Amino acid sequence: MKNLLIKAAVFAAILIGGTGAAAIAETKIAPHHTESNDEVVAYNYNYNYPDGYVCTKYTGLNVRYGPGTEYSVYTVFPKGDEIWWMDSSYSSNGAIWHQVSNGVHYGWVHSAYLCYY
Repeated sequence: MKNLLIKAAVFAAILIGGTGAAAIAETKIAPHHTESNDEVVAYNYNYNYPDGYVCTKYTGLNVRYGPGTEYSVYTVFPKGDEIWWMDSSYSSNGAIWHQVSNGVHYGWVHSAYLCYY
């Protein structure tokens, strides 16, 4: 229900235009998800311009439920996929992980496999 209300508010703001749309577009809404949640939807962080892209050498990038390899893989973003940065954290071994979205899904990826614009 909460997701439906958020989508309706964003749609209404787009129809109305003006400062209302800008205020909602800048609102940072990140739905919480767990491994048992089958539907993970990323909401607007201002998707007008991506922050970077997946720059793995040969394959896609594993997207995890949390910041570290101890978390299971949720999905894979293809090589070259544009991403939007949402959050950052350190894993238990001190590596930097970023929570990113590709506009459809979001999750945690190791910072070494991202290139930024």
